[in-house]
Amino acid sequence: TLPQTLLTGCKFDSDILPDPKVTPADYLSTAFSLPKWLVSDWLGEFGPEKTRQICFASNRRPGIYVRPNKLKTTTQEIAERFRQAEVDFDVLPDESMIRIKAARAVTDLPGFAKGLFTIQDMTASRAVGILKPQPGWTILDLCAAPGTKTTQLAELTGDSAKIIATDIDDERLEMVKDNIARLGINSVNVVAYENLKKVAAQIGPFDAVLLDVPCSNTGVLARRIEARYRIKPKTITELAKIQCELLETAAAMIKPQGKICYSTCSIQRAENSQLVRRFLQNHDFELESEVLILPSAKGFDHDGGYAAIISRDA
Repeated sequence: TLPQTLLTGCKFDSDILPDPKVTPADYLSTAFSLPKWLVSDWLGEFGPEKTRQICFASNRRPGIYVRPNKLKTTTQEIAERFRQAEVDFDVLPDESMIRIKAARAVTDLPGFAKGLFTIQDMTASRAVGILKPQPGWTILDLCAAPGTKTTQLAELTGDSAKIIATDIDDERLEMVKDNIARLGINSVNVVAYENLKKVAAQIGPFDAVLLDVPCSNTGVLARRIEARYRIKPKTITELAKIQCELLETAAAMIKPQGKICYSTCSIQRAENSQLVRRFLQNHDFELESEVLILPSAKGFDHDGGYAAIISRDA
């Protein structure tokens, strides 16, 4: 494809592409096979240099990252298994994850079947990390499928929290069950969405709700190639409405001083900081922290995404 050719450093006749100095949105849109309206939005929000970085990252071959299951093993032990199996890898500087350098079937990696690790991009892992879940907490994962963040909650709390995982998609909820079983987790109760109110009433208000909402996927376009062709400006508006409704649902289930971790794999302000601030204007919650990560193809490449921790007033 044209973006792949650009990334390999090949040169073209200058007449093929629009002039980047005259019409930067047209140039980047054409060169990287991205919607012009989306590139224009990024240029206005992030400026030309960061937008070019996003465009490159949206056409990279995304890395495969392994999150060790600390309930069963360590990063060093997994690294040794990979070394013995001649898997080419790098360990992140903070040793929180391992990047697989050569493409291969994830299920064939040594230790996968035994539940020693989960595949997760390091940006996606940040949301649960900034929530800082604690053992003994009652936690609701409201959009849990396929269970990547659900299991991360369990691992970070030493499998000693009380976690309710639900999702509106019953078929995808089965994936949560599969991941819980593979990883040997005992602290998660998977609940059908239609039964959530009954279960929540029995448990009482939650200490925390993880809300990883459906979104436009603009931070993960390298993994979800088709997303760039189906999203439109009205898609963002429609998604923001759904995200607001889910945030309202989460807010109704939080105890005083409880926390909501709101996260997306989008980099659009309308789905992220703008939406959160609009919610805060009308509710007795405070913003504790937030992070926006832009996708990058440099070094330890990663996806883009957003996470905010908001807490209910006492």
